[in-house]
Amino acid sequence: MRRLAEAALAALALALAAPANAEDLFANIKSGRPDVVKISDGELQGYDASGVRTYLGIPFAAPPVGDLRWRPPAAPAKWSGVRDAGAFGPSCVQTNTFGVMAVRSTSEDCLYLNVFAPSSARDRLRPVMVWIHGGGLINGRTDDYDARKLVVDGDVVVVSITYRMNVFGYMAHPALDKEGHEFGNYGTMDQQAGLKWVQQHIRAFGGDPGNVTVFGESAGGIAIMFNLVSPGAAGLFHKAILQSGVSAAAQTPLPAAEKIGEDFATAMGCADQTAACMRSKSVQDIIDKAGRFLNSAVRSVDGTVLPGQMQTLMAEGKFHKVPILLGNNLNEWTWFTSLTELSTSAPMTADDYEKRLVATFGGERGPKIAAQYPVASQPSPSETFSHALTSWGFVCPSRRVMRSAEKNGVPVYVYEFMDKNAPQYFPPVSYPYGAAHTLEIRYIFQNYHGAAGVLKPLSADQQKLSDAMVGYWTNFARTGDPNGSRLPAWPKWSAADEQTQLLDLQVKTAKDSGVDRKCDFWDTL
Repeated sequence: MRRLAEAALAALALALAAPANAEDLFANIKSGRPDVVKISDGELQGYDASGVRTYLGIPFAAPPVGDLRWRPPAAPAKWSGVRDAGAFGPSCVQTNTFGVMAVRSTSEDCLYLNVFAPSSARDRLRPVMVWIHGGGLINGRTDDYDARKLVVDGDVVVVSITYRMNVFGYMAHPALDKEGHEFGNYGTMDQQAGLKWVQQHIRAFGGDPGNVTVFGESAGGIAIMFNLVSPGAAGLFHKAILQSGVSAAAQTPLPAAEKIGEDFATAMGCADQTAACMRSKSVQDIIDKAGRFLNSAVRSVDGTVLPGQMQTLMAEGKFHKVPILLGNNLNEWTWFTSLTELSTSAPMTADDYEKRLVATFGGERGPKIAAQYPVASQPSPSETFSHALTSWGFVCPSRRVMRSAEKNGVPVYVYEFMDKNAPQYFPPVSYPYGAAHTLEIRYIFQNYHGAAGVLKPLSADQQKLSDAMVGYWTNFARTGDPNGSRLPAWPKWSAADEQTQLLDLQVKTAKDSGVDRKCDFWDTL
């Protein structure tokens, strides 16, 4: 499955020559009134406008360059004078952009965060929401997520953090792993460093370090899952929101992960397999000689940062027991299916359908899946394939997490995003995307359209849905319960009734979306 996805993503990146940048959501940030905040590292000048104080590009760790490459994040340097916080820091190294979702970067100096806080008097501390962006753990940036609606409507403080990705953030290698430090999952360590920064400094911005909610989409949600089971994240957050953030993929055992690391070292010209050689190579050398390793992130079971398989640890109750809000989109996989069509300009045919299932799941399981999901059961083979893999890759793994959480006494609130006409920012294909992967982000972060996609407006009814979702999300951040005045009631989820909030133009509660997800089949396959 990983090789198939990597090939499709690489082809898509070549097929879609996206503009260098979409319009900058923060182009006029410095037109606001200067606002200076003092933290222990130095003074920061942010900008206050339209009810929001914005501070961008704050270092939360030292640049992971030179001898700090593939090491745990180190403390940032202090500065003298007032540091301007009117521009984002560089994005972390990434070459595969998923078409219009991300932009290329060759910068290792990238561990920066951003703070959005209410302009109103700092007479009390607000709940804090820490956003972890998606991108398959191989790409993404914070620049594309405008948190100002969350801040103004929800009266919260929002922090968005970066982290090392792909082979720079997720790579195990024997030479590195024997150096006496935590290893392998460096991106997860970066996220924890960002959360520690919040604990140390967020009071200066009017945020409550005792009321922190982590939220993230796709790989950002997966990152939260890892932090839920990582001992190093204990006490750093108090609630979790996962948007399309539970994956079917297992984590890689350390011996297999280290073998991939050795293959990477060989590819980039370090036949001696030494840490010194690997750290001596420039980013461009790595891209030129071993660029394929930037198309994946090897999440290794290192025994410390990630002590075991995530789903197993959840089932065993070995996780941080904080309230959880999670959900998926009705048509998640239509976006993933589009990767192949956009790269080949050839829609999936009925003859292709079972072949794709066999290529993805193997010769034994592929035909069983085809029998459960006959190719003609949806309007097109692409939609049938997407329907099956939405259940396999998102909805059914999420149900396992819901059950584990509830069994261990954790309150769980579950949604399904249902707006089939949600504005899409990526190119059209031969079938309707529907409520595809990433499309709910637009309803939480105003004007989201990836890094270089096409911005399309919300209708009046979609704006009302956005208002409701922002209300739910920020209520949950405040109290651990999404319910509030003027919002349709949202009951807790339980395995007995599986009550789910269907987020559509008319919000309602039901057992599920009405789609037969066949989770019992997937659980036993």
